Amino acid sequence: MYGSFWNIVYVFLHMAFAILLLMVWVPRLLFSLKESVERPMAYLLRVVFFYIVLAYALVLTQLFEVMAILGVILLYASRGYLKKTAQAARNNLFTMIGLMFYEALDTGSQLKKFGKDLGKKARARLRLAFQNKGFGSWLFAGAFATVFLSSAFVRLRYAVLDAAPSMSDGYVTLAWMKYIEQRVLFHDGIYPQGFHMILAYLHKFAAVDQIYILNWTGPFVGVMITYSVYWTTARWTKNRWAGLLAAVAFGIGGTSLHGADWARQASTNSQEFALVFLLPSLYFFAKYMMEGEREDLLTGGAGLSITGFVHTLVFAYGGMGLAVAMFGGLLMRARPYLKRLWPMTIVGVVSIVCAVAPFGIGKLLGREVHSSSEDFLLERVQVSPPDLRIWDYMALAGLAVLTLAWLLRRKPFREKGMDFIAILFLAASFVMYYWAPTITQSLVLASRVNIFWALTLPIAIGMGVHHLVAWLRWNPVRTTIQAVSAAALFSNCVVTTHLEAIHPYKMEWKEGVEQYLQISQEYRPKTWMIVSQSEGYSLVLGNGYHLYLEDFLKNYDPALPPLTHFGWTGPDPAIPPDVFLYHEKQVFEVDKSNSVYTLLAEKYAQRKEQNQQLDAWMKTYEAANGKPDVFYEDDHLVIYHLHKQETEEEKQQKVWGKS
Repeated sequence: MYGSFWNIVYVFLHMAFAILLLMVWVPRLLFSLKESVERPMAYLLRVVFFYIVLAYALVLTQLFEVMAILGVILLYASRGYLKKTAQAARNNLFTMIGLMFYEALDTGSQLKKFGKDLGKKARARLRLAFQNKGFGSWLFAGAFATVFLSSAFVRLRYAVLDAAPSMSDGYVTLAWMKYIEQRVLFHDGIYPQGFHMILAYLHKFAAVDQIYILNWTGPFVGVMITYSVYWTTARWTKNRWAGLLAAVAFGIGGTSLHGADWARQASTNSQEFALVFLLPSLYFFAKYMMEGEREDLLTGGAGLSITGFVHTLVFAYGGMGLAVAMFGGLLMRARPYLKRLWPMTIVGVVSIVCAVAPFGIGKLLGREVHSSSEDFLLERVQVSPPDLRIWDYMALAGLAVLTLAWLLRRKPFREKGMDFIAILFLAASFVMYYWAPTITQSLVLASRVNIFWALTLPIAIGMGVHHLVAWLRWNPVRTTIQAVSAAALFSNCVVTTHLEAIHPYKMEWKEGVEQYLQISQEYRPKTWMIVSQSEGYSLVLGNGYHLYLEDFLKNYDPALPPLTHFGWTGPDPAIPPDVFLYHEKQVFEVDKSNSVYTLLAEKYAQRKEQNQQLDAWMKTYEAANGKPDVFYEDDHLVIYHLHKQETEEEKQQKVWGKS
């Protein structure tokens, strides 16, 4: 079953392999970056940008398959050997491949020796790493593990136990991921598809059902956002404890920090995926402005372009970060910084092109803008400035400490440039959070700017604590104060939230999704059909067939042989031989306290009426055809299995195709 221990282990191993392959191993083949602590994050930003661009190209050319993906990756990784001037490198490569081949044939002795040497080196590095760690390092490692395991627990618990997708958006995400795999762009209207492409990559390389990819990836993305908050704060301050403080706030702050958006941390949405890359992009832009390294500019540009490919509003916020970094350089007025504004402008223009490219591609394909997204973007609403919370005051205090430390520090202006850019960005984020919705009366800003502020607020807290203790010269005292601060904040969050796992609202019974998985395992693809409500469409898409219950009741006569249309003399030939009819004894409803309920109340009334009609339909069917097989039954759901006998002609068509 979905939430059984061994099934969780099986899915975890497959997902871990796909993530390691795509996000860790492949980027090392594709990109040559200088050794630094920022290199792993730079790899991630660059490779995700590469994957999205590649996916658009392969989907448009109808080549989005594993072999094509691997072929392009290998070709790009080999670009250094394909140059006209790389004859010696090619000869060396082919010689090395030949030697490896013959050594492998040599009864495996050389391969075994290579494996033993590799194991010895790994053990030696591990032993050296443990020996060189002092008490402070061990203390931080324990604190880091505690914070991130807690963050993972509250986000992933229900994802690995409850098969039903989270929130109504989950079904749209699931369907769009499957459309990408079917090489169809913008099926339901123009909308950035970058996240759905990454989900499609994960499915192709993890080789588990798409429902696992959907349910597991969203909460994992929430953990990755927590890590990006940690990483950005730690790199900006060169202080890992400051990063950990920020991670505590974001990772387990709960509804007191995130409000109703806390549930989004355990669901799967494009916006949250884009947030993973937002803060690291800002860091690389600021670092480029201060140091002028071209690699940092390209990495920041890749991260900003990802947000454009994934979520337009996050891209706009990232654009504000780029503008802040450029404005900071402009205020410094020194010639090196002014010279860097032009390359940053070019990168900004390229990222805008990436953001609008989906719209242009969609128009060329004859698609229209996704209607509900367009309505949401243009809607206006009356809104007042938010009431400030304790979290807001803590962030403002951190920003004040950061500003005061920047003013009092006796260093050249250019050596304080990174902190200056941070001050500008944090201040701009608060202004946008507090005043932008009130001034614009925009629904999209009123419902989204709090998410951006919740992302940047922990950075202000972490940087504020860092500068408070930076004046202390004795390192053990600084470490102790920061560790106590992190422990105090962690304890407060635990007391406030009780580390209660996030349980986003669902749209259907989890047992129904589990039975879909059972059906898809027992029956060959495209040989079965599920008859259910609208949620079943996204689940079944690409694996079997789906029919809405309303259409089933309207078209099929229960008094005739199974699966025969009203007025027909024989079963419908377009229907596969095995049909699974979902009958809800009790119609699933979201909690009435959920704001979504008012939007679904009319639909629930229709579903109750349809299930009453299905009761009458089944009585007529039993009288004419006998009692159908029951595939599954519990207190609120029964699934009937209707089997249609295939004619000889249909069997021949399966083997030979239509004449």
